[in-house]
Amino acid sequence: MSSTVILSVLYSRFDQRAGPVPACWHPLGSQKELLEKAAIASMNITFGADELPEKVAIIPVPGGSSKIVVRCIKYRDHSSRGNRGESTLSLVVSEAGDAVLYKYLPDFQPIFDDYAKKIATREEGKQPVEPSLLAAFHDAVSRRVEELRSHELGQRGDVAFPDEEKGGGAEKGAEFAFKIIVIGDPSVGKTSLILRFTDHAFRQTYLPTIGTNLTEKEVTFGKRKAKLVLWDIAGQTKFNTFRKGFYNGARGIIVAFDLTSPETFANVRAWYDDAASVVGKMPCLIIGNKLDLADQRAVADVDIQALAKELGCDVILTSALTGEHVDQAFIDLAKKIHQSLP
Repeated sequence: MSSTVILSVLYSRFDQRAGPVPACWHPLGSQKELLEKAAIASMNITFGADELPEKVAIIPVPGGSSKIVVRCIKYRDHSSRGNRGESTLSLVVSEAGDAVLYKYLPDFQPIFDDYAKKIATREEGKQPVEPSLLAAFHDAVSRRVEELRSHELGQRGDVAFPDEEKGGGAEKGAEFAFKIIVIGDPSVGKTSLILRFTDHAFRQTYLPTIGTNLTEKEVTFGKRKAKLVLWDIAGQTKFNTFRKGFYNGARGIIVAFDLTSPETFANVRAWYDDAASVVGKMPCLIIGNKLDLADQRAVADVDIQALAKELGCDVILTSALTGEHVDQAFIDLAKKIHQSLP
């Protein structure tokens, strides 16, 4: 990954007077205003959390064209409330090349974990976290990126990482690439729908998405081939500040709700309006999920059709558990996107 992709490595703490602040960074000449915004964005994850997430997350930096890959850190600190200190380790990255991080995020988790432990040890020993430690972290991440790049070049023989601004880039053989955002309330089955479509698997345990997950799949309709880049966007309220940053570049919208939950259906309009306020009017599909729970059905077809007509969206009812209508939903939307191209 070139230096234009990794803009900075940042270590942030919460100051009792100033709030979230950059405590240490590499390189030392990094833009201070960007670091301050990134520090606030990274520490927002820790606010009000009983347990800090240990998984690496990707979130936008508000008001800019960059994102942060962030790992929360907790350590013993007897001088703080609850005897616990909280901080974050982040990569500040350019949106122009962040697709590699979405695609291979689990590969970077061990590196973040290793340096999070080193930082926690230094904090508990009242030793400073110095730029040299962050420089070593930067080098470790960069080496892993080059390993992944070399692997993909060997596997595919072409450019490894797609350009988000072009909708995710096209795999060899694909004529088009479409970014599709998948939105809706928490626990309606967004991630399970995507897993069913891309891997024919169902996630039995609900695991809330942190920020967003990105998944790709090539589809064929007629004589056309297209790669769908599916952005599974978190529905939790605490991500409201960041969410709109993930909408840019979308060619299609999926709004999902739970057929057994009228509340999730009532929120479909708000989700659609939120996305449309950023990307405008474009091909949209409303998915009513959990069709397999017929005896618990709580949303009427007539209400679904009325809302779909009002918003100008197609609608399809699915079951991520059984796979019913799932492939059809994504392929139909891909066709609509293709038909809408100038």
